[in-house]
Amino acid sequence: MAALENPTQNAESAKFGSLLGIDMVDLYVGPSKHRFHVHRDILCTKIPYFAKMFGGGFVEATTNSAEFPEDEVQAFDLMLFWVYTGTLRPFKYIKDTSTSSSNTYNYSWNIDNFYGTAEKWCLPELQDCIMDTYLNEVAATGVSPGPSGIRNGYLKTSENSGLRRFYAKCFAFALIHKDSSGIWDTRGMAELMGICDLAHDVLALLRTRTFREIINPIGLPRCDFHVHGKNISCNQRKPEKAIISAQSINW
Repeated sequence: MAALENPTQNAESAKFGSLLGIDMVDLYVGPSKHRFHVHRDILCTKIPYFAKMFGGGFVEATTNSAEFPEDEVQAFDLMLFWVYTGTLRPFKYIKDTSTSSSNTYNYSWNIDNFYGTAEKWCLPELQDCIMDTYLNEVAATGVSPGPSGIRNGYLKTSENSGLRRFYAKCFAFALIHKDSSGIWDTRGMAELMGICDLAHDVLALLRTRTFREIINPIGLPRCDFHVHGKNISCNQRKPEKAIISAQSINW
């Protein structure tokens, strides 16, 4: 006797199948040309740039392939995971046991590269999702970015990005508060001020606020570091209950 089919389950499967589509494209990423074999329909639905590339008169629409030698493979992989699932892979700090320093951590994925990739492909929803995931881990662990993280973030992202806003406020906080971690030495801070965009952002904060108003940004609302429009409803507008005595780290 044939098994009875579940019409609800079949309908849901059909919806997912129609979202994916059947046509595939090949994306070659990085200098090594790492190949990603991706469903074209869902890629074009989630990232408008690809809709123009594969739906227009470009050569990529004919070959169903494209090369992105300047992109970073891990960040691109994380972006495609979001395309397919609508979520991010977990972000965690991992203690670096190969060094004697108690303030050195690695991470499960590179926040700066991933955020910069989301910016490049004009994905504000993904940028805000990255910031929420990152800041949740920062608040839970009390581990905030050190000089090297801030430097890399400014090199990878653009003006007025949510990540830069967070880093600038972390640096401003470190400038006027005593550091017990040993990460924020005066020479290192002076070198960071050589990054013109960072110096501008930090000085703008210091000139428009009293020292009392320069607080640890970990406790600020997540929405402060989003890039969505002001009229967009956001459930992250309330301040966070965070670990205020956060330690800075190297990464």
